[in-house]
Amino acid sequence: MKEIFRLVMPIVIAVALGPLIAGLVVSIFAVLTNILENAGSLAIVDLLDLFGFYIVFAYVLGSMIALLAGTFMSIWMIWRPPSAIVAIAAAEIATCVYMGIGALGFLGPTEWTNARSNFLFTFVLATSAAAGCWFLTRRFVRAL
Repeated sequence: MKEIFRLVMPIVIAVALGPLIAGLVVSIFAVLTNILENAGSLAIVDLLDLFGFYIVFAYVLGSMIALLAGTFMSIWMIWRPPSAIVAIAAAEIATCVYMGIGALGFLGPTEWTNARSNFLFTFVLATSAAAGCWFLTRRFVRAL
């Protein structure tokens, strides 16, 4: 039972925390852009309404990437203990695989997935989400 729990926890952590961290990163980026750029800036109250949208959209797009990255982490944990490099590499590989499948048209028309135009943005967010997940959960790795 403990072995199954140990292999399922990276998937749960990645799916629960990964998109949340990515949505918060986008929200912070929107606030900084709004503060530092004077042209066409929104009121802070309007940005607070957008935070929920950013987080929900991060879960819509990022949950599949996080599921794939968590699966890669679980496979890695069968043979070796996890590390920050492995967590970030799993997220980057999962992003490349998911966006590659989207660019090939297997997720629907490529106009709907935006896999070609949003790859770098999603790649950076997945990297930051993986680093954030590792930073928040690294102390519990030895306990498992």
